[in-house]
Formats: sequence, C-alpha cells, structure tokens
Amino acid sequence: MRDLTKFYGLCETSNELNEGLDKGLTNEFICHFAKIFKTKTMRIWQRMPELAKVNDDLSVELLEKGVKNLRNYLNMLKNAGVERFLLFNWGYLYPNYYKPIDHMTIPSYIDEPDVYKDFLIITENLYIEIQKEFPEIEYYEISNEPDGPGGGFFHSNLYNPDDKSTYYSQDDIVKMALDMNYYASRGIYKINNNYNMGTGNTMIFSPPARAWARCCSWRRRCTACTRIYGRTSSG
Repeated sequence: MRDLTKFYGLCETSNELNEGLDKGLTNEFICHFAKIFKTKTMRIWQRMPELAKVNDDLSVELLEKGVKNLRNYLNMLKNAGVERFLLFNWGYLYPNYYKPIDHMTIPSYIDEPDVYKDFLIITENLYIEIQKEFPEIEYYEISNEPDGPGGGFFHSNLYNPDDKSTYYSQDDIVKMALDMNYYASRGIYKINNNYNMGTGNTMIFSPPARAWARCCSWRRRCTACTRIYGRTSSG
C-alpha cells in the first residue's frame, strides 16, 4: 500500500447506535479517542433493525430515531477529523411474515427459497435507502464474520450452536455471502456508482475453533477470502 494516509482506522461499537452493548462506549468516548489517534477512517457497527423497518411489500423505511442517531454519530466523527466511513450491518431485516430465531439468521436458499429471495430484495432496498440518506458513506461491508466459529453471526433458522449438523456448509456461506453482496451492491449503485463494497470480515472456514488464535490464523483467513474471491466477477 503506497498511500498510507488512508490506512489508519478504528472499529468500535457505539452503544448509542446499538442499544444494550457496553454503555461506556458512547459516541463522545469514541470520538474523543478518534481525535487523539488522528483517525481518518471508521468502521461503524450498525444494527439494522434499529435503523430501518420492512413494509409488507418488501420496501424499506428508515426509522427516524435510527437516522438521527447515525447522523449525529457521523457528524461527531467528522468533527473529530474522520474522513471516511465504512458501514457494516450487524443484524438483518426480514419479510414481515418470517420469524427468525434471531437477527443473525440467514434464510436457507435450499429449504426456504421464497423467503431467501425476499430477504435479498429487502437487502437491496435497505441499501438504496441508506445511500440516499447518507451519501457520505462510500464504503460498505455486508454481514459480519460469515465464517465465524459456530455460525454465530451467519446461520439458518434451524440453528443450534450445540448441533453441528445445523451449521451452514462452507459452500453455502460463500454462495449466500456473495448473493448478499450482489443485492446490496445493486441497491447502492442505483444511487451512487462511486462506492466500495466488501464481504463481511472473515475469520475462518472450518468447524468451531478451540482457541481464538486458531480462529484468526492468517492461513485460514486467506482460505476464506480465496473462496469468496474465486467466485466473484468484478466489473
């Protein structure tokens, strides 16, 4: 990387965007340290159910409170000297007729094809609305750690953390992660064709790891990225 002026960034989880997390991690606290560290890029956690809702026709509406909270955070980050924003979704939106076991559920394209299709349409509509409301966000990460140990961030509606047979396979994860990228990208592109897209931050592609060090090993991370890149056509 030749241009190191864009290299230094932070990722922190503001409790004011994602209620119920560490209450000490306020916008003010994060921005205070972003300014001290001269941070230029921020990876922003956003729990999507707190930013938007789905209508029966699969259209998406941003919530007034969620928009206000994210707008306030972005303005504070700008005042602290941050110039680039990467938004990644922690949690998903679903058709109103669907009842996921939690907000990290990804409907199965095999067992629930109709739900899966509607889920992807909602993903596209969500990112249309986000890009219209927040044009300064030009970097996106769709999902988070889809290959995480035990499927905690990316699992089916039959998921049981104690039953490996309910985990999605490596190939399933790659296929669905790329589908989500495609639909989110299509939505953003309708509003702004000058953006940057990435899949969820990868960890491993293997059964649950026994130790964090094994989880984050470089070899396994490269394997995950290679699987995704190998199935992506750019341009």
